[in-house]
Amino acid sequence: MGYSQLWTIKSRAKWLAVWPRLVADTRTILDAADIDLTSDRIWDMMEVQSCYGGSDEAVRKLRDPPPPIVDEETGIIFNGIHNDGCEPFVLEPFPQPPYETEKLTFSCKTNRRPYDTVVCAVLTRAKQLLRDAFYAGLPTKSQADDEDDGWARAFSMIALLWPEDDIPEEADESWEDWERNAEETECMDSKQPTIKSPLNRGSEGRNLGRPQNGDMGDTLQKQLLPLEFSGNPWSTILHWIQHCDINDAGHETCHATRPLRHLPLMRLIDVQRGCIVPAQPNTIYVALSYVWGSPPQSSLLSSNFVQLHEDDGFRKHGIRLSKTISDSIALCQRLGYRYLWVDAYCILQDNPHDKVLQLNTMRYVYSNAIITIVAANGTHANSGLGVPGREIAPLAMKENSNIWASFTQALSKTVWDTRGWTFQEKVLSRRLILFSHDGPFFLCGARAYSEHGFQQLQNNVGGFLYRPGCFYNMLSGTQLELYLATVQHYSARKLTVETDFENAMKGVLKAFGHSIDGRPNSFFQGIPTTFFDDLFCWKVAEHIPKARRCGFPSWSWQGWRQTPIFPHQIMDRVNFKRKNDLWGSRILAYDRGNFKKITNVDSFGLNTSGPNPLMLSWSGAPLEVEMKSSEDVGSTNGLFRVFLPANGRVAGQIQLHKQWRARQPAMMEFLPIFTEELNGKAKIKVLMCLEHSHQDLRGVGGPSDSFERVQLMDCDIEETDWIFKENTMDFGDKPVCMKPTRWIY
Repeated sequence: MGYSQLWTIKSRAKWLAVWPRLVADTRTILDAADIDLTSDRIWDMMEVQSCYGGSDEAVRKLRDPPPPIVDEETGIIFNGIHNDGCEPFVLEPFPQPPYETEKLTFSCKTNRRPYDTVVCAVLTRAKQLLRDAFYAGLPTKSQADDEDDGWARAFSMIALLWPEDDIPEEADESWEDWERNAEETECMDSKQPTIKSPLNRGSEGRNLGRPQNGDMGDTLQKQLLPLEFSGNPWSTILHWIQHCDINDAGHETCHATRPLRHLPLMRLIDVQRGCIVPAQPNTIYVALSYVWGSPPQSSLLSSNFVQLHEDDGFRKHGIRLSKTISDSIALCQRLGYRYLWVDAYCILQDNPHDKVLQLNTMRYVYSNAIITIVAANGTHANSGLGVPGREIAPLAMKENSNIWASFTQALSKTVWDTRGWTFQEKVLSRRLILFSHDGPFFLCGARAYSEHGFQQLQNNVGGFLYRPGCFYNMLSGTQLELYLATVQHYSARKLTVETDFENAMKGVLKAFGHSIDGRPNSFFQGIPTTFFDDLFCWKVAEHIPKARRCGFPSWSWQGWRQTPIFPHQIMDRVNFKRKNDLWGSRILAYDRGNFKKITNVDSFGLNTSGPNPLMLSWSGAPLEVEMKSSEDVGSTNGLFRVFLPANGRVAGQIQLHKQWRARQPAMMEFLPIFTEELNGKAKIKVLMCLEHSHQDLRGVGGPSDSFERVQLMDCDIEETDWIFKENTMDFGDKPVCMKPTRWIY
């Protein structure tokens, strides 16, 4: 992929003819891409001050970037946000030549930022609609695949959104060809292709509303009912829902009129017709959260895709639904909800492109759902919702101060609450109907309900992260603490596929928007950029070398199957910054900030573009680490003294796995990652111990050049003790701190 994309409009008339369709399809592309975009990018606070005079309007746009513009009259305008942007991508309904020629040739520099994928996708769609009346320099599919760039991702997205339409190949054009072909070609007689949207195919005339109880027909009744409950649980649950619906105080997140984001390619189970249907805008539906487990269950595949979209498709084609899904369909029927979202049948399981697009937007699936059914009482998809033989107690709609404690105790017994994906399904849902071995519960933003009564939830009652909608009304000044608590809760969960770690948390990151506690913010490998240097010093309770999670950088908690710890020293520094309105980062090279100049002992410069965006450029030194621990920590770890090369004094103690330490050399690499400056003198406060990387670094350096994080060590080292013969070589008794530039992954 080049650093710039260029395109030429060859026919104004044809451009104007397809313009409404291109605008509509661009909205679909933006939704499917799931990339943060804005129409007016401001880089950082330094730009706000230097270019905008620190104006309130510029600060507002930085903290809450305006959305991209996709409008028939105004045009299509978008850019990446903060450091993920470059030049804006602009298309207009009545384009004018940008240069002193008549040619409608335009360009957009993207510098390989994420929004380049969207640029490539929109240009590809324009080529499909305009054919010979448009030139965008599209590579061949094999060229795009070889380069592994924005074009490859764009081609995959377009093929999934509009599978009937081929991606035209463009012959390479010389400059002379470009000039000749860029002229008006109004006489072109090629017909515009007839193109159907995948969202509308086969859905004409369908009523996608919520029918009344008893208006479901008997399509699925005989197969799915009764549920494994004694008593009448659905009337109890319906009573809980109605109780939440008619109360306003404290139920703001339950009744929030947030605009429902329409998701391209979203599918739903129509429990009345017994088949899968494409979702329409503003459809009311229920979502299901459950544990797949084993044995494997049936699902939506390319081989049964057409059959399951037919009326009564599940039963007509002998699809055996798992007990949890069939119970959920029956519950929707009883409660009067027509549509149900279930991952097994609403995501095409054997199509990797479909899975990527659907998983990217899963957080909207749960936040848009009117209610989420939680099957927390089993370990697999055939567990069902009910507990055989368990009697439902008579409904008691009265205040009961023990409901929350009963709920958290019931949840602690479940496998469901230990799984990675279910975390954001829980916290991003507006309301939960949760089935456990201790009976059903209903949880909304204001109350917890059980068959024994309800309890009003206050902010000091139980864990805030157990409450639905907790990310929708976050108060400034508490948001960072909420995020760090989220990281700790989530890191303790299990994932079947380790590479899903970031995706299964992505919805929570998006919930914070582009600011934390009123400060402009984004997330780099899970670390908030506005407090990046401080949170870069996260720790773990125990050094476990085998806990490394492949595919993620070692300097982020995403790279470890351990729960990160944020000591009080970190939070003290964060609170000092918040109190004094300080911002910026030494490590993030593009955001220097206003609180700290770079000192001689700082390591900095995240490579946020280029061949590998997960690398950190650093300057460190080898230090001697004693081979035998001076103090045991638990059964496997110990404290080892670290010595300064300049004077042999002890720099501090580092906690390491004892057997791992015995296999390492006496001298180990360290780098400063946090420094303080007082009276013009710098002190190193935190050192990071490193080892040679064992990861596939995608062609960036070799094992001798690349390192990974091992552990952190608190210290208090004077600058003169760290750099005493800079840029010189000393072959005497004292080693020299050389400060090489290498990579840490």
